[in-house]
Amino acid sequence: MPSNLGVVEIPALAKVTWDLHNQCQIIAKDAPTGFQKLVTELGSLQGTLNTFADDVNSNASFFEKIDNDRKQTFERTLGTCLATLQRLK
Repeated sequence: MPSNLGVVEIPALAKVTWDLHNQCQIIAKDAPTGFQKLVTELGSLQGTLNTFADDVNSNASFFEKIDNDRKQTFERTLGTCLATLQRLK
């Protein structure tokens, strides 16, 4: 059965990352260095997720080519990342 990760979770995660990045960027100018680094990392994560989503969407068999253990690990990782970003938001 094909996974819906490329269709649902990756774009949702990229959107949450983008929203949080934009909110943090507004206040990052006078923030401590650690916060500014977080904003930079959020921007990098968002760009990576968008690139990955584009790759998955252009390769319909992407998730069919990986074994179930990797799929489960990937799903768990995306879910944990999304939950963490939503808590930060």
